[in-house]
Amino acid sequence: MIPAIAVGVALSTLAFGGEGDKTSPLGLSLTIGVKRTDNRDAVSDDHVILVRGVEERFEKEDDTELWITPTISLRHEMGDGSRFFISYSPSYTDYDNPRENGMENEWTHSLRADADLHLGPRTKFTLSDSYWWSGQKDWHYGEDYELDPGDSAFDEDDDLTRNDDFYNNRLDAALSRTLTADDTVRVGAQWRVKRYDDDELAAYGDEDEYVFFADFMKRTTRHFSYGVFAEYTAFDRSNGEGFDPEPIAGNETPRVDTGVEYATAGFQFEYDVSGNGNVLFNARTGYKFVWYEAEDIEDDETIGDSRAEFVLYKHQRTSGRLGLKYGREFGEVYPYSSQDNTTLYANVTRLVDRKGDLRLVGDAEYRMRTYDIEDVDPDAENYSRYFEDLWEKTGGDGKGDRDSLFLRLSAIYRWSEKLSASVFYTYEDVESDVDMSYTENTMGLSATYRFL
Repeated sequence: MIPAIAVGVALSTLAFGGEGDKTSPLGLSLTIGVKRTDNRDAVSDDHVILVRGVEERFEKEDDTELWITPTISLRHEMGDGSRFFISYSPSYTDYDNPRENGMENEWTHSLRADADLHLGPRTKFTLSDSYWWSGQKDWHYGEDYELDPGDSAFDEDDDLTRNDDFYNNRLDAALSRTLTADDTVRVGAQWRVKRYDDDELAAYGDEDEYVFFADFMKRTTRHFSYGVFAEYTAFDRSNGEGFDPEPIAGNETPRVDTGVEYATAGFQFEYDVSGNGNVLFNARTGYKFVWYEAEDIEDDETIGDSRAEFVLYKHQRTSGRLGLKYGREFGEVYPYSSQDNTTLYANVTRLVDRKGDLRLVGDAEYRMRTYDIEDVDPDAENYSRYFEDLWEKTGGDGKGDRDSLFLRLSAIYRWSEKLSASVFYTYEDVESDVDMSYTENTMGLSATYRFL
């Protein structure tokens, strides 16, 4: 859900992979889990929707989910250190309290493939692809949902639900080259695509993102390295295919036009506090140029993609990271083309015992996002309503905030080499001028048995 937290969890998992771990080329496991939420639809306490022209209060609903996930994986390691890994995980979820007219159970499918290739003593190529298909609901009730037969958002038989199956695919590739003992250069690219089955949802929510980057690092001492970086990102929220909306106020352009491009160049450095790579402090900042697809939104330039991070890889059975980042990026809330994002994040993992059978993990993230009224996509349906709503909520300031706090606590216990169990609790609090404000508490537990 949160990229910075996901990286922290992955780092913690890798950091404590023991030398005594036994691996098999073929892996087979089964996970069974249950979780309960007190806000199934992520709505506010006083949310009101229009049902056939009549205002109705929409109450928060609890829900309990039970899921079963088998995983099969294949690993191959070569003598030169190159490795290949592929895994597939179908997941079946049953809902105790599904949405009105919603499915009582759903399937998701996850496929991942990784390749690390050593092309020589100084050159390494990595390739990773992640595919995820979901039948689970991927939208929340917003202030613009009016339930009415024949309405553009809902058909008569849909009422509170709709067909919103979708898939995500992300492909990453990078090539790193050690030029000398102290100089390293890296180039890479990323391609991410999101597609909905439903044509109208596709017009709102299909996404394409392309990233190209390059960086150079030079080590001057045992502790200090510096370098430069450059990055180009192109993002588009809809490809405009498969759905032909009614013309909007005589405007023949597509309903969604929230494409944006960024080009960033800057400076970065890293300080190895311990001198052995276990304790690091790194930072970067750059100057960003922004181009918008919508002709009515002015292009911009700003200081951006700035971040500072303290990383603890392993110190007396503890690992973690603490970071702060700021930048302008594509808007996560429809129909804004961009947002300013300031994020403070932290992750810590602690092995309670020397054998590492019990692991405690804590994650926290606080995000402050700002949306400018001038960045509302002029071609969006109901553009004037979004414009007027933000103007009213901000008292004429024209800048809306979306602040969110996410906390997660979890404990993982390894009973044996084959059996492990985990429990977790999450808390999310969102205060927003541009979409729904809500709080949600979720808790759950799961058990995994590894056959191979």
